[in-house]
Amino acid sequence: MTLYLWKFNIFAEGPKVEYASGQKSKASKCCHYAGVVAGAEKNSLAEISVCEGEIGGLVQFKGHQYTLGKFGTKKGSEVFYRHDQLNFTPHFNKDSAIYQPDS
Repeated sequence: MTLYLWKFNIFAEGPKVEYASGQKSKASKCCHYAGVVAGAEKNSLAEISVCEGEIGGLVQFKGHQYTLGKFGTKKGSEVFYRHDQLNFTPHFNKDSAIYQPDS
């Protein structure tokens, strides 16, 4: 799968972030991209973000949703998967965007 992506800025000047836990921080330096799947420009959507060495995003293509995200806690543990092919339901933990399989 090849993506055509365009870089864009989603934040206003000087944003701040507050987590569900109440912890506050400045927004991290991230690069955000939006685009489409090559060859399916009218029927696809792609959004990818790269933040402080980590990458995540989603792709909608041919009626399926694909996710690119961190799986577990090890650096470099990102996976790209089609949602309907999982044998468990992924969910976020309360303080970060790390997918955790059901226990």
